[in-house]
Amino acid sequence: MSGIEGKVIAVTGASSGIGEATARILAAAGAHVVAGARGPSVLRDWPRT
Repeated sequence: MSGIEGKVIAVTGASSGIGEATARILAAAGAHVVAGARGPSVLRDWPRT
C-alpha cells in the first residue's frame, strides 16, 4: 500500500502537461484526485470513480 492510496489530492492545471501527468500518476497509485483546470472540457473525457 502506497502512502497516498485512498487519500484525496487536489491537482491544479490538470488538463495538460505536468499537471495532467501528476493527476494520472496519483490516480494510478490509488489516490482520489480532484482535478482542476482552466480548460475543464478536457477533464470531461477522464474516467470518474
